[in-house]
Amino acid sequence: MRPSAERTLRTTASTLWAARQSGTTSRSREDVRRTYAEKRLVTFGLLEGEAVVLVYTEPRKGPHIISLRKAEKHEARYYFEIAKDYFK
Repeated sequence: MRPSAERTLRTTASTLWAARQSGTTSRSREDVRRTYAEKRLVTFGLLEGEAVVLVYTEPRKGPHIISLRKAEKHEARYYFEIAKDYFK
């Protein structure tokens, strides 16, 4: 990955992670589809008006980003359903 693309990804993920911490427009849940070595979290949020999914762990030294991507249609529907009170 190019250094500028990696920097953009880290900044974007940090923004979503901060939103998760403040409980604003993001919603999180634990990923329990498999047994992982550490607790894996999935955060749904908005980025420039698009629903996105951030997957990460929270080791002691700070969040470790596994992936950040545009939400699939079913994921976007899920996000808007669980965050509907925010959008009133």
